[in-house]
Amino acid sequence: MDGSTNEDNVNLNHNGLTDLRPNEDNCCSMITDANQLFKFLKFPVIESNLIIPTQPFLDSCRSLIEFVAILGPVFIPVRSDIGGNVDKLTKIVTTNPSKFTTINSIIESEISLPNDKQIGTDALLWLTRALQYMNTFLQLLVDDYNQGINSNDLTKQFTQAYDSTLRKHHNWIVQNLVHLSLKAAPTRSMIINLISPEICSSHDLLIKTEKEKNLYQEISDYRNSVEININAVHQLYDNLNLQY
Repeated sequence: MDGSTNEDNVNLNHNGLTDLRPNEDNCCSMITDANQLFKFLKFPVIESNLIIPTQPFLDSCRSLIEFVAILGPVFIPVRSDIGGNVDKLTKIVTTNPSKFTTINSIIESEISLPNDKQIGTDALLWLTRALQYMNTFLQLLVDDYNQGINSNDLTKQFTQAYDSTLRKHHNWIVQNLVHLSLKAAPTRSMIINLISPEICSSHDLLIKTEKEKNLYQEISDYRNSVEININAVHQLYDNLNLQY
């Protein structure tokens, strides 16, 4: 979700926003176990030297696309941004796999290039912004659950996440289009049913509560691993005097 003002890129349906909500029948086959997404596909561990391993990082970013996909057409721009920027970085890696084993090496190799030639630097910048947006939403989702509020309508959470991350990088046209589209964001029950349908289908309250608790813990752990990687990218940019 970059700063483009092209409405086709934003992919909004102004005449029927409710049609943009995810189709549970189509998505259930994509993710049927929360562990598959939030436990197994964690982002790489970052050591004290803040080196970001290229392939594990890019693979983890690709895995997030699977989660974004179940959120419905409203999030096609976010999904496209993540996928497109991962592809740009992957293309750079293929030019010299032995050299670009870390994300750090890609960015450092471009530092002396003109701005319009810093393809990897720009791709990582927008990729990280998209990660921040989704990660902020996950934090708000977990916080809402932990506070016992458990709001089903998540429009507020999606909007707050956007306003605190991507909004400042967009012009007012895109900002208004995004705010309008988020009125069709999926509900909590939709998301839970799509990533862990056994929770919604369980008739045993104790089992359902325990499964739900475990799911939110997995989401929290996953979010923390993403946050560590985001911070490592920001530190890399700081060290090279790059803006983010």
